[in-house]
Amino acid sequence: MPAVSGDRLFWIDTRGGLRPSLWCANRDGMDAKRLFGDKDAVTSFRAFANGTKVVVATDCGGDEHHQLRVISLDGAPTRHLTSDAFVINLLGTISADGRRLAFASNRQDRSWMGISITDLETGERRDHALSQGEWTVDAWTKDDEKLYVSNHRGAGDIVLYLLDPASGELNAIAPLGPARFAEIHPTEDGVLLRTDWGNDNIYVAHLRSDGSLRAILRTGHDIDTYLPLGDGRIAALVNVELGHEIRIGSPETGWEVLDLPVRVRKSLSLNSAGRLMWCEQWANMPARIVTWDLAASRLDVLVQPHAELLPGIASVEPFRATAPDGREVPAIIYRPENPNGAGVFNIHGGPEGQWMPNCEAYVAEMCRRGWTVIAPNVRGSIGFGRNWLLLDNVTLRRDVIADIAALYDAAICKEKLDPSRMAVMGDSYGGFMTALQLAYERDRWSIAAIIFGFADVQRVVDSFGSWRRSHRMWEYGNNADPLVLRFQQDLSPLRFLSQVKVPVFLYHALRDPRVPIEQSDLIEAELHRGGAPVSRVTVEDEGHGYVNRETRNRLWTAIVAHFAAVLEVIPSRHPDHSPSGPGGIPPNRRHH
Repeated sequence: MPAVSGDRLFWIDTRGGLRPSLWCANRDGMDAKRLFGDKDAVTSFRAFANGTKVVVATDCGGDEHHQLRVISLDGAPTRHLTSDAFVINLLGTISADGRRLAFASNRQDRSWMGISITDLETGERRDHALSQGEWTVDAWTKDDEKLYVSNHRGAGDIVLYLLDPASGELNAIAPLGPARFAEIHPTEDGVLLRTDWGNDNIYVAHLRSDGSLRAILRTGHDIDTYLPLGDGRIAALVNVELGHEIRIGSPETGWEVLDLPVRVRKSLSLNSAGRLMWCEQWANMPARIVTWDLAASRLDVLVQPHAELLPGIASVEPFRATAPDGREVPAIIYRPENPNGAGVFNIHGGPEGQWMPNCEAYVAEMCRRGWTVIAPNVRGSIGFGRNWLLLDNVTLRRDVIADIAALYDAAICKEKLDPSRMAVMGDSYGGFMTALQLAYERDRWSIAAIIFGFADVQRVVDSFGSWRRSHRMWEYGNNADPLVLRFQQDLSPLRFLSQVKVPVFLYHALRDPRVPIEQSDLIEAELHRGGAPVSRVTVEDEGHGYVNRETRNRLWTAIVAHFAAVLEVIPSRHPDHSPSGPGGIPPNRRHH
């Protein structure tokens, strides 16, 4: 997330250290240096308007209990704004006058997220207790007197409020939902924002002070971010599945699509020279920071990638299959330069995530070995509209199993893959989906990897703090409801994992705050009970994922070697092989 303040450029980078650090350079990208980080991962930052100071959020050991500090570029000592290792602090925004920082925190009550405001000159802090749930800070009003804050009741249900810090008064300002509201930019008469209110896709709108909503840019795709350019126009990153196209304009001037290749792009901003800036990457191209001269229509690279182009990937394209209910299931397929018939399904987490062709060295290595990689965006994924997002909620989870099975069958048929050399893997929720595949579609898969995944939804949801639990109930349901609880118990892959015979790789971190490591223990115990070969990597100083470069290298080296032991040696079965699940039920009838 690059940002320019004053004459300085700031961004988070992994080069030169074990963990993500805060880097800075002049506005032209020259004289780059690491400003702060390495011992603790820098997860986000907010720069003061004059570029002389930065507030950073750091995550110690991956437990997501972020702590906030002020870093000065003039050499002054680092100042800690928060220091309680048992409190969660979610970085918000600095007031325009640079005097106050607003952020979300559970300092008052560990079970709730409230809003905290710290005076950056005196250090005085005031906490505002709000209603139960997950809260975030969006923006100050133009006069720095009030705050726009959001209550995240679910991934598709976000309520926007205006908080008066002086009185504590809190008022909802957006139309009744459920709908998503995000990315607030105050105007003279309300705010610009992104929303899907009354629409399937996310669009840019103007929410006026009287509560009326006017669409500014609708595209038929989700808009992932946007930026007002200060002249009545906006720039927007439009999600077109394989990445983003950039549109610039206004309802009055019309819209221009920049003549640039589709890339995975993030974080639009304007630098001090008035040029549009963003970060972009591609399947074989590491991330770089670029600028676009709005007058000359010229692209310049501000910060070069930290590595060369990765070999092995011949092409990256959309891939489709038809699910049993007739819906089209999207995926991305990485075709290797020299395919050898082996395939790897890589299922994203979330579940409200989206697989895009970011630069991942392990995917390139799999393609270099001749393996075709398929990355599903099954129902429940973001980026494909609100209806697709909602189709996996609560008791609809079995349909996701069928989505992956449909993609599997299509890949075997269209790509001529060998059904005896097919791997499945996923992290977090993708690990849960991998466990479900092993339970309900196990005869399709030759080998698997479950990365900080889970198998017991009930225990995972119950392990959350109550501020997050209410948010996750929107996705998984309330375990206090007997019908929901029965569904979760019936669906659990733990019922069938003892019947798995293929090799399975497990990874988990001891400090994981979202999926307790006991979930991998449960999976491992059931796999061992049935005699499946299990390899496992457990690390201490990581959380839900991995940020340490050494952990990342160790993990993906182990997973690729794990897959290679099977994908590169098993002879093909008969081409008419027909997989079956628990009890030998044919796959097209298994879930109904």
